[in-house]
Parts: sequence; structure tokens; C-alpha cells
Amino acid sequence: MRGFALNRCSQNNSSTRKSDFKTKSPGDWEVLAEETLAKLALACPEYEGLETLAAQALSEAATRRKVAKEAIESERYARLFLSLGAWKQAWTSSRSTRTPLGWGRRQGDGIGSQGAPDSQANSAQWSQVGEWADHLLARLWKKLLASGKSLGQATPEQRHRVRILTKRLRYGCEFFESLHAPNSTKKFVTHLKALQEDLGWLNDAAVAEGLLPSLGRSHPRLAPHVGFALGWLRGRAHQDRRRLMKQWRRLAKSVPPWIS
Repeated sequence: MRGFALNRCSQNNSSTRKSDFKTKSPGDWEVLAEETLAKLALACPEYEGLETLAAQALSEAATRRKVAKEAIESERYARLFLSLGAWKQAWTSSRSTRTPLGWGRRQGDGIGSQGAPDSQANSAQWSQVGEWADHLLARLWKKLLASGKSLGQATPEQRHRVRILTKRLRYGCEFFESLHAPNSTKKFVTHLKALQEDLGWLNDAAVAEGLLPSLGRSHPRLAPHVGFALGWLRGRAHQDRRRLMKQWRRLAKSVPPWIS
């Protein structure tokens, strides 16, 4: 499979050179136009030119979506997709095994002798689920605390990792909410949401700083608006980093629901 993938990459080298993920993602350009610049426009309603900047960002997104659509509809993509499908089918067939008759109905699987649920077995299983959930959440919490120690001096990439861990822990707490005290979970999740939102905004600002200069280079008439937007974003990000640290300290001092 690896040789197949490398061969495909070699054949399509000319097309991959045209692609730069960090600047070609249509979603990044849409977030820039519809969220980041929209927030800037609300903060600075007197400044003219931001709508033009946002419109150009949406145009960039549309162009990249068109390129992606053409690539997906191409004959080359169809051949690649069919080749992968054939490989997966062959791999699955070679590893397939028969499922033993009656699998899942063995003694101790939570089914009584008459086919009815065994209450004691189910109780033990639920206890094991709770222990496993607490272990999983505690491990995520430990990773988050370790990643957030240097959050104040973190790079955009490091903040993004903290954001991903925060999101995973939040979703985990919400999924296993019924296993813990409701009030404790709600309070803890509230802190996670606040941190996630602040990290998300700083991530959007960092992405914008990477995208906006290219608009100024390709469209010189937009250069003054790009400069204004970058200046505002950098100033706002500096203020928001201080608020981020307050949110982090508040979360780090809180008691997780699987402990309380």
C-alpha cells in the first residue's frame, strides 16, 4: 500500500506543487470573512474597506472550492478512488473470518440462563464503564494541564493543541454527564467552554495573520485595509491573551466532576 501511495504521489507531483494547505483551505478564508473580519467590522464600524476585504476573502474561498470540485470530479481522482476501494476489498477478504455461532451469548456476558438480562452482571458492567470513563477523563485532564503550563508564552500551534485537548475533554464530560453530579459537571464544562472560545478566537486571529498578507500582495489596492486589519488583530490578540490566562487559571483550580 505504501508503494502504491508513493507511486501515486510521484505521478501527481505537478498537481501537489500547486497546493498549499495553509493558504488554500476554503474554510479558512470563509472564517476570515464571515467571523474574524465580521468581528472587526463590529468593533470599528466607522472604518470603510472591511467589506471589500471580506468580499475578496470569500472570492478566494470560492476559487479554491472550484479547484477542489474539479479535482474530485476528475478522471484521475476516480481512478485513485476505485483503486483504493479495490485494495480495501482485497485486504478485507483476506482477513475475514467466520463468526462463531452464538457469539455474544456466552456465560458472563450479562445474559441470564433464560435469555433475560442478569441484573448483577449489568450492575458490574456499569461499574466498569464508570471506572473506564473516569480513567479516560482523568488522562485527558492530565494532558491538558501539562500542555497548558506555558500557555502564556505558547505559539499558535501549541495553543491549537491545548484547544483540541480542551474540546475533547469538554465533549467527554458532556457524554458521561449521567455518571457524575450534574452541578459539578455543568460548572466544569462552563470553564472548558470559556477557555475553548478564547483559544478559538486566538486561533482565528493567527490564521488571519497568515492569510491577509497574501491579499495585500495579490491585490495592492487592498493593502491599506490589510494593514489596518492586521494592526487591530494583533492589538486585540495581545489583550485577549491576558484574558485567556485568567480563564486558564480558573479552570486549573476547578474540581473535575469525576473527583467531586
